[in-house]
Amino acid sequence: MEICTEVDNLFWDPHPLGEGVKTKPLVTKREHDLNVSCILVKVPAGIEIPEHTHEEQTDILYPLSGKAEMYVLLISMN
Repeated sequence: MEICTEVDNLFWDPHPLGEGVKTKPLVTKREHDLNVSCILVKVPAGIEIPEHTHEEQTDILYPLSGKAEMYVLLISMN
């Protein structure tokens, strides 16, 4: 299966985890029947995403710009 996505043709959607946080789904488990999701996320400076978990998948944080800090099992990954 080949998935090709034109990123510029996708819209940014508001995300409920933080004010001003937006997501742009590229590939999702639900829409593409895969066991993976790849989503661009915009987080405004100074906004914190509350602690949360995903039962069926793992987050991978890859900042394209700015700085971020992520905790995995209470260990800082920055």
